[in-house]
Amino acid sequence: MSGKPVLIIGAGGMFGRHVAPEVIARGGEVRGLVRHAAGKGVARAAGVKDIVVADLRDEPAMHQILKDVSRVFYIPPKFLPDEAAVGVRLVEMASEAGVERFVLSGVIHPFISEMANHCAKLPVQEALITSGMNYTILQPANLMQSIGSFFLRGVMDAGEYVDPGDKDKAICWVDYRDVAEAAAKALTEDSLSYGVFELSAAGMISMEAVVSMLSETLGRTITTRNQPVEEWVAENLPPDPVLREGFIGMGKFYSRYGFSGGNDLALRAILGRAPRTIATYIYEIATQSSDRFVNNV
Repeated sequence: MSGKPVLIIGAGGMFGRHVAPEVIARGGEVRGLVRHAAGKGVARAAGVKDIVVADLRDEPAMHQILKDVSRVFYIPPKFLPDEAAVGVRLVEMASEAGVERFVLSGVIHPFISEMANHCAKLPVQEALITSGMNYTILQPANLMQSIGSFFLRGVMDAGEYVDPGDKDKAICWVDYRDVAEAAAKALTEDSLSYGVFELSAAGMISMEAVVSMLSETLGRTITTRNQPVEEWVAENLPPDPVLREGFIGMGKFYSRYGFSGGNDLALRAILGRAPRTIATYIYEIATQSSDRFVNNV
């Protein structure tokens, strides 16, 4: 690696915060980018000492930031209304700035047109493949950490999980800590260069089965019920039309088809071990205190 740091975009986010420690453990120097000053604390807790605050749409700021780094990790903000345009321009600016390597954390099955947050990844992938930079595209399955964030907002206290879809449909999952390890390898080694990898733990499991695991671990009953996705969105999400429309599209797709996948071959090969299972993750949710959970899982 060159003497310039690795830029971790989203270093203060729910998922991006897991990447910096893995890069640091491999001897990499890290610079974290957060959109708001509030994200600095999370990034610092993840071991990032060099932190910049910037909006991805602020091109002068991004040009300055990118010219001082050698490699970039990018996980797009959730349900950004102009996600594709922002991501494509980021790739272009990184190439213009002389960035050597770019690792994109996208999503499994980005070609699903019914889910805006999936198909928005395709133009970014195309831009990256044609950018001339050394690239790796990671396509993780449904993220286990999204379960944790929701349970901690009241499910365990209320004793009920309300699913904005069909709780019986099977879904493929991955622990983002495993994705972060793969990302760090892509940023610091050559073995994943110019590759596109679907990342999943083995098998598929429904939310009803996830809740059953949690109930068994806690030793008390947590029930599940379905709620029309439009009602769930109205009750649980802020009045952001893009965010709400995105969740509605996702909920309707999951209700009809579930979310297929669950082949762990690629991730197992990358990690050199079996990926973390959802059963292990659920055990962590159930047995750790809220503060420790938020900071570590």
